[in-house]
Amino acid sequence: MSLESELFARLRPDFSRFPAAGFAHDAKKQAWTARIEFMNGDFCADVTVSDAGDVSGRVYDADSGDEYLAVHIPSQSGAFVSKVREAYAAALRELAGRCFAAHDFKGDQANRIAALIKAEFGVAPEFPWDDISGAVFRNERTRKWFALVMEIDRAKLVPGASGSVEAMNVKAPEADVPALWNEPGIFRCYHMNKKHWITLTLDDRLSDERIMQLVRQSADFAARGGSKKGTSPAAMEQNAWIVPANYKYWDVEKHFGEDPVQLWKQTSAVHPGDTVFMYIGAPVSAVWCRCEVLETDIPYQYDDENVSMKKVMKLRMTRCYGRELIPLSLMKRCGVLAVRGARRMTAELKAEIDRLEAETKPSDAKRPARAKKKAKKGA
Repeated sequence: MSLESELFARLRPDFSRFPAAGFAHDAKKQAWTARIEFMNGDFCADVTVSDAGDVSGRVYDADSGDEYLAVHIPSQSGAFVSKVREAYAAALRELAGRCFAAHDFKGDQANRIAALIKAEFGVAPEFPWDDISGAVFRNERTRKWFALVMEIDRAKLVPGASGSVEAMNVKAPEADVPALWNEPGIFRCYHMNKKHWITLTLDDRLSDERIMQLVRQSADFAARGGSKKGTSPAAMEQNAWIVPANYKYWDVEKHFGEDPVQLWKQTSAVHPGDTVFMYIGAPVSAVWCRCEVLETDIPYQYDDENVSMKKVMKLRMTRCYGRELIPLSLMKRCGVLAVRGARRMTAELKAEIDRLEAETKPSDAKRPARAKKKAKKGA
């Protein structure tokens, strides 16, 4: 892949802005061309954008007028050529900002579906790999994928077929999968479990409406969270979270006892108005209090050997249960086997806590008599 192809892979030209950016159109060549200068005018480049949107460039030494080919040869990695390449890339990005628009995928249908997913589920594609080979859509709360978009060889789906195609993997009920293979545009899943996932080609063989029906079904699976093999996934409370705390790093009882409003590391897709149940690990091993989420996405830079934080949420304790009311043994009976990180609460445990709250008075739990060394918040 060329430098230009890589930089402009997820961008589309807005030709209406090209003249103002210095581009001139050649109808015969069906392309636009502009000259850009960089490195204080020591180098220049002729950038060409075809009417189809393909971008290419030729770099020249301004003094000699000779083409500087090394910038396009990956094996050329000396200090000077790297400096020129970086400066050229920066000039291209500046040009892209003036007359290109973000376009996550190559095909029109892939971009339409991405827009529909954004509108319905509020999530944008994530590109977790170093290259641009694939993007995922995931449930914000469970962090589970419900769709994977990638460009693959058609031969991966139809033996002997030529060319490439953008495709989407979605999850479907196991019993329905074989029948779905009979629909045009739906195939045995590529690169994922074929019992539970199917591959859809995003080449308009399937309508947007049909694809979104399958996406919604897949999104429902992702919203349920995980489960043990052979069991039904536990129903999860959409707005209730269990957040673990470790006495080794922070004395929850002491600090919430001094001030019911505290900042806490934001490790999941928690939103204002959600409920956080603070779980204290060993030796307590119990849900100690309930908090209301007042604010999220608060910038907060902190790093030490135990914890790293870039954003925090503001919590207000609204009910203290103490150490005995909601122990880990009760949590396990209600589907929460362990709390290794922030996680959604099962509907069964939430119902049990609601019942216990109704039967007991709010606790005025005291801080343990032993003193705890003050530590940083958020561990």
